[in-house]
Amino acid sequence: MKSEQAMWMVLALVVLSAGCHYRGARHQPQRLSAPYGDRQVWAVVPLRNESGSLHADGLKAADQLAQRLETVMGLDTIPVNRVLAAMRSLKMSDVSDAKDVIELRNVLGVDAVVVGTITAYDPYDPPKLGIAIELYFDPRR
Repeated sequence: MKSEQAMWMVLALVVLSAGCHYRGARHQPQRLSAPYGDRQVWAVVPLRNESGSLHADGLKAADQLAQRLETVMGLDTIPVNRVLAAMRSLKMSDVSDAKDVIELRNVLGVDAVVVGTITAYDPYDPPKLGIAIELYFDPRR
């Protein structure tokens, strides 16, 4: 399995585990483990809201995604407010292309950057959330 495929699998499992919380379940899910030899440090950019809902909060969603990624053994995330500070220092309002991602990754000194969009959001019962996430990393690291 290539390292890129392994990264996608870890990210998909984290997202699925974040969305598949069963109320009242007594069984604790097994902790995920990153398939890398070395510890990885990732940054999560605030998610862009394209859901049409004014209630969707991309900053809060990025914080929650970063917290879930922290639960994976072998992965660390930097705080989202540090990502925002780096974006401000680079005069970036958002991350719009691969050049922005590379520049942000280099300034933060991380192994990978997670960029995403909230595509659907409905806070009413039953709540619904749709997100699209991209993982950018340097395969040479």
